Amino acid sequence: MATRYSNPSGDAGNWGDTSTWSATQGGSVGASVPGTSDLAIVDSGDNVTLTASVATGSIKVDGTLTGAGYKITLNDGGDAKIANLDGTISGNLDIEVNSSTGTNRILDLTSTGTVRNLIINSDGETFTLDADTTISNDLTITAGTLDTNSSTNRALTVTGTTQVTGTLTCNASAVSLGTGLTAAWGLDIQSGGTFTGGSGTHTIGSIFVSSSGTRTVTLSSGATTIDSKNTGNGYTINAASGTTWNHGSGTVTMTYAGNTLIQLSSGTLAFNTFTYNASGRTLELRSAMSCATDLTITAGTIDTKSGSNYALTVTGDVSVTGTLTGNESAISMGSLRIAAAGTYSATNQTTTLTGEKDYWCLDVKDGGTFTHNNGMVLVTTNTNTIIRGMEGDDTSGSGANALNRLQVELGDADYRLNLDPVSGTSHTIKGNVTVAEGSFLPDDHAHTLTIEGDVSVESGGILGHADRTGNDTFGSLTIASGGTAIATSGTTTINGAATGVKLTNTGTFTHNNGTVLFSYDNADQTMNSAAITFYNLKSDGGAFRRVGTGGITVLNDFTITNSFGTGGRGVNGSNNNITVHGNTLIDGSTAGAGTVQLTLNPGGTYSGTAIFHGLITIFSGGVTARAEFDTDNATTVKIGGIRNVDGTMEVAS
Repeated sequence: MATRYSNPSGDAGNWGDTSTWSATQGGSVGASVPGTSDLAIVDSGDNVTLTASVATGSIKVDGTLTGAGYKITLNDGGDAKIANLDGTISGNLDIEVNSSTGTNRILDLTSTGTVRNLIINSDGETFTLDADTTISNDLTITAGTLDTNSSTNRALTVTGTTQVTGTLTCNASAVSLGTGLTAAWGLDIQSGGTFTGGSGTHTIGSIFVSSSGTRTVTLSSGATTIDSKNTGNGYTINAASGTTWNHGSGTVTMTYAGNTLIQLSSGTLAFNTFTYNASGRTLELRSAMSCATDLTITAGTIDTKSGSNYALTVTGDVSVTGTLTGNESAISMGSLRIAAAGTYSATNQTTTLTGEKDYWCLDVKDGGTFTHNNGMVLVTTNTNTIIRGMEGDDTSGSGANALNRLQVELGDADYRLNLDPVSGTSHTIKGNVTVAEGSFLPDDHAHTLTIEGDVSVESGGILGHADRTGNDTFGSLTIASGGTAIATSGTTTINGAATGVKLTNTGTFTHNNGTVLFSYDNADQTMNSAAITFYNLKSDGGAFRRVGTGGITVLNDFTITNSFGTGGRGVNGSNNNITVHGNTLIDGSTAGAGTVQLTLNPGGTYSGTAIFHGLITIFSGGVTARAEFDTDNATTVKIGGIRNVDGTMEVAS
């Protein structure tokens, strides 16, 4: 190969002038310009200017090369480095590397001044950076590989678009691709393109992946910041269906100060750790998204897109200081933390919590907002865990920071889910609660718990604790076979908010020396249960009707006040045994209107026994108060005594 030097030293000349060059082999001064296999050297002190695009073998610049907007195509030749720019690049210079010889594949672009466009176009060849490199416009890898050097990890900065149809290998290098670029993509992966992120710190404006051929993106295992979007279509990440997308186990932070979109079409856009930090802006999903570890919303909103409702799955922890909007999406998280001023507008479907952090699966800080949107929270942690700051007992009645529906499905029956308030001593859940596996109760045994919907305790589930002293209120209570409900030693009120049977028990009910109060204004059945034992039992409104077999036992007192409704509402103990060891009070003093009554017909379909060991007191208080005993069908009725203040006592046979 010929080697041609700029000549004479210290002069200036145009590349295309033969007088600019001398040769060390095969020629003399003025014989010719560098050919397609020559090594062209611009000597120190010389200035060579392009007046047209040219081709040569390789180039070494110790002096000054003025690009003037033209391109040099390098076909390989002469030097250990196909491009060795140690001097100065003036003006706009484009370089295309088009070597196929397998040699001289080192790029040293350390010049003062920068290359405008760099094109790698050599199928099967790898070109390695030997210096930190800045491209002032675009980097295009049409064929072959550009490698940032696994030994020295050279920094790569591209101001414009990096388009990859070949391979870009980043090693542990610091890489910046199109940061802040809005008119085009920061990183553009075309058919056959591969981006291998390595482990360095990356900043990328936006990412596009085309829709045909094999396309692979592997993000850095270090930190990646994505800081812009292509304003032509509004996306920060737009990966077509069929893209192989690997998160690389790194962290991704999106900071573009405008609304934007991300997607992996027809797939799941997978990240390891993801942070969104754009105050007052919205990141809208246009496909499913997942995080293998954590999701943090430092500022701004992540929206799963109403109407499309793309799934969001986070294996680790979610921390919200901006807003997370769930729409109707399936949302799964390890844990959820809502900071002061943070908001989770929950999906109206199911938010699944699979883990916990610092003991909490759901932690709403003082000033944070959880809006339930009539959705469900499903807790499936494989350990003891706590929901904090979801007391939902605000005086406005809006149920702010209240759970709607809750399902407890812990990994083992020995695990426990506790409720812990930020302030106050009460908890309100607006909808239904199902305890399928593990225990559920307030963290402080003295706190009150109100569940406005139905409460179901399934096999393996435990509601309450023997140390509970705070009062509980449920719409209804169903205890399945294998399920356990341990009542508070205070008062458990079943208020009949749900329709149908108010207490169904085929499992285990433990009275815990507390009081059970049935308080509702309709004629639904009160209980459908096998034999059940209460400590204190009260009926305050509605018709207390017992169905099933096995009977009711009250170890202490039985009180009937019936303060709701009119016209013959009361207690009906039909078709079952009833035994009261303490006193029975039929008290109309708070009823206002209607009838307060104890009606016993233990005969009917099933013969039964009614035994009242203590005193039955009838006190009308201005309304009709009476006790009726029907002794048909060989029924046994035993009464310890009657104190009829101003009511009615009737016995029929």
